[in-house]
Amino acid sequence: MLAYEVEYEGQKYFGNIPLHEFHLFQMEGQFILFDVERVLARSITPTEFLELQHLPTWPGDLLPAPIMNRLRQLGLVEDDTDPEDLSTGDALSAGVAQRTSPICVSNITLFVAQTCNLNCVYCYGNGGSYHEGKAIMNDETAFRAVDWLFENSAGVDKLRISFFGGEPLLNFPLITRVVNYAKDQAAKIGKKMSFGVTTNATVLTDDMLAFLANEKIGVLVSFDGPPEVHNRQRPFKDGSGSYDTVRYNITKLLAAYPKLQGRATLCGSADPLEVEAAMRQAGFTTCMLTNMSPSLFSMRTPKPGLGIVDDTTAQRTIAFLRTKAHDLMHSAKQRIAEDNKLAGLMMLLVTNKKRYYGCGVGKGTLAVSVRGDIYPCHRFAGQPDWIMGNINCYRAGEPNKYHLATVDTLPTCCACWARYFCGGGCAYENIVRTGDARTPDASFCTVMTTAIEIGIWTYCQMDDSDREFLRSTYTGSSLRLP
Repeated sequence: MLAYEVEYEGQKYFGNIPLHEFHLFQMEGQFILFDVERVLARSITPTEFLELQHLPTWPGDLLPAPIMNRLRQLGLVEDDTDPEDLSTGDALSAGVAQRTSPICVSNITLFVAQTCNLNCVYCYGNGGSYHEGKAIMNDETAFRAVDWLFENSAGVDKLRISFFGGEPLLNFPLITRVVNYAKDQAAKIGKKMSFGVTTNATVLTDDMLAFLANEKIGVLVSFDGPPEVHNRQRPFKDGSGSYDTVRYNITKLLAAYPKLQGRATLCGSADPLEVEAAMRQAGFTTCMLTNMSPSLFSMRTPKPGLGIVDDTTAQRTIAFLRTKAHDLMHSAKQRIAEDNKLAGLMMLLVTNKKRYYGCGVGKGTLAVSVRGDIYPCHRFAGQPDWIMGNINCYRAGEPNKYHLATVDTLPTCCACWARYFCGGGCAYENIVRTGDARTPDASFCTVMTTAIEIGIWTYCQMDDSDREFLRSTYTGSSLRLP
């Protein structure tokens, strides 16, 4: 329907006005307007807030001229002469039919060891074996996986291999051979390789450390914070605590990796602030905190208190994020670059970019098991229903269901004002909590939307110079929730 203008008793009215989708909220005495499609946020006056709250929404409703003027001033009236901004990626990622760039893989997670020396209480990988029996990858499978990455990387020049397990360092000799092979093959075709490893750091030796550091392999250490928490959640197979061993090896790692990254899993009553503080004290500069997930292998409720996102857990997470918001404002004002959970969200606001997917699951980042089976990500390893193919036959040449599942197509997400921040959430988390990869859990949505409002509020407290500092400092960050 076309917009129109009428006059009645000397007053102008407007009908069929196309408005941008927007979201309103209040926080700490501030009234905030968020333009969903343009990813724009601004503080507004209480009067503007009330006017927008009571804006007529029924078909046929007319807008008085003063309200129309206010909407124009706030930038909420659509201008169909402006082309849609698809700057956040190719046409496929923006949810339109025609593809402007080839489908390709840039990162594989290589399961070099599906076995582990720890007995973590929250392990979603069935003790590291992923229900396939304890096994380590052989050279033939590993080298074929590397070749497969090259064959399916199309025009991507920078590729990455992440070594995973179980505990990948239990098959360290293979890691050295894969690194050397991948570098040699990449040099022949003009591509660049980078590598990473996720480790529990219990079997690290000086020779391993020397190789990792010399090859500039990124290291992510699993570490759950305070000694009593870490030992309870990450014991050795014999039940003894692993904290002292890990802590000792962290000290050695820090000599070679002064900007060491750590990842903690929150279980039960674990307080994210206390866990992060313990990680900082251990020397980590980047701290990733994640709530425990139930295992897809059993699809049963886990041990009491482990993995259910209840009201208490949600409240702790929100309180943690409020603290992080104030920390981010302080560091931005002081021009100090610090790891912060809200940095990725802030970058979307600073750059006005949309996030169409929760992550790269099933698209640019895939996982390869010890058998050479390809999974949408490392969390699905060992699940027959989620095998995408094998390195001997699968080709990443056409859009698959993961490419097509933009957040605008997800049934419960397409009308949510926060969709372009979360992208629909984690497919694995969605499955274990709702049974559907396309449907996020309600508790996740509650925490996520609150986190996004906290981030938007933080953004509105900053000036242009603060935001420019964020742009130059946190490019490439992504929103992480504990």
